[in-house]
Amino acid sequence: MPRKKTVKQYHPPYYKFMAYLKENRIKLKDIADIFGHTVQTISMKNHGKADYTMTEINTMCDHFGISPEIFRTKKVS
Repeated sequence: MPRKKTVKQYHPPYYKFMAYLKENRIKLKDIADIFGHTVQTISMKNHGKADYTMTEINTMCDHFGISPEIFRTKKVS
C-alpha cells in the first residue's frame, strides 16, 4: 500500500483570518487574484503548509482594511 504524502506544517493555521474571510464572503480566489497565485497556494498558506510573506500580509491588510493581528495563529472559538 503506498504511503500518504505528508506536507510539512510551517505554522498553525490562520483561524482568525479564515473566519474573517468566511464572515465577509471573501473567496480564496479573490486573494489568489491579488497575488497571481493559485487557490491551492492560498489554501496551503492559510492552513500553515506554506508561509505568507510580510509583503503579502501587509497588502491583504491594506486591501481588506484589517489589522495584522488577524494573522495571529491562536484558534478562534
